[in-house]
Amino acid sequence: WGLGKTHLLQGAADLARQEHPDRRIVCMTAEAFTNRFIEALQSRTVSEFRRLVRRADLLCLDDAQHLAGKPKTLQEVVHALDDTHARGGRVLLVFDRSPALLDGLPEDLRSRLVSGLVVELETPDDETRVALAQRLTAKRGLKLSPESLALLRRTPMRSVRELQGCLARAEALHRLMERDPAQPIGLIALRQALAHNAASARTAFTRPPTVQQVLRTVCDLFVVDPGEVLNGERHARVVLARSIIVKLLKELTTMSYPEIARALRRPNHSSVITAARRLDQRISSGRCCDAGPRLGELSCEAALLRAREAVLAAAA
Repeated sequence: WGLGKTHLLQGAADLARQEHPDRRIVCMTAEAFTNRFIEALQSRTVSEFRRLVRRADLLCLDDAQHLAGKPKTLQEVVHALDDTHARGGRVLLVFDRSPALLDGLPEDLRSRLVSGLVVELETPDDETRVALAQRLTAKRGLKLSPESLALLRRTPMRSVRELQGCLARAEALHRLMERDPAQPIGLIALRQALAHNAASARTAFTRPPTVQQVLRTVCDLFVVDPGEVLNGERHARVVLARSIIVKLLKELTTMSYPEIARALRRPNHSSVITAARRLDQRISSGRCCDAGPRLGELSCEAALLRAREAVLAAAA
């Protein structure tokens, strides 16, 4: 998702090598782990492979979500975790979502993961996003107008990578439109770049999520019982989750409002339209909401963004 997970993992491995040159540091992707394990099975060198991964003082695995659904490889990972931990070593694993939300993991591995320190990398907040934008444009010898900075502050983004892409497009449009490219990047160029980003996000996945994927993912994220969403419960967080589910089903699928109403057991399609409009009003007015024990208090706009990210990841 472009939040710097791989960068941090590699940085941790490099720092460990610098500070402890006598220690064994193993850093690889989950795909490389899987491929090397398969090669070891085929060449009958499993013992050598196990010496490599089980005797590490620091074992780092990137993109560990790709291990899901591979039972033999996952069992090797469990043994590697146990052996490394028993010898006082450390293990760092990077996932694109919480292990608690990832299907295809055995419960013994999931319990080991959640018993450790689970750190979530969040999308850049408003001030961080603006500071990054100023730094990135300054590197290109440009700057953003005050109006453009204000627009960026109001526009959530999923990742630093998305921000970089938006600014690159805004710069290209700015150079085409402005007689003096040294002038700050204005609202017209930035709005066109943001509109392109939004359109790309809607087509970035190969298949639309199912109703169950959206329902389960949003309910897991906000710690809400799906049954309460479907049964018309009026608790504030349930209403928020239901409204976001309606918005995402309309945005990410081909379902009509009447179809969404039937899927969510609502009495008629006007009820889901009202839910979507109320959420839009709360977003436009900058309202905050209780997003549950996992996320805490967020702006309604940020809550919708986090839910969209989680659903797209689940549908990928």
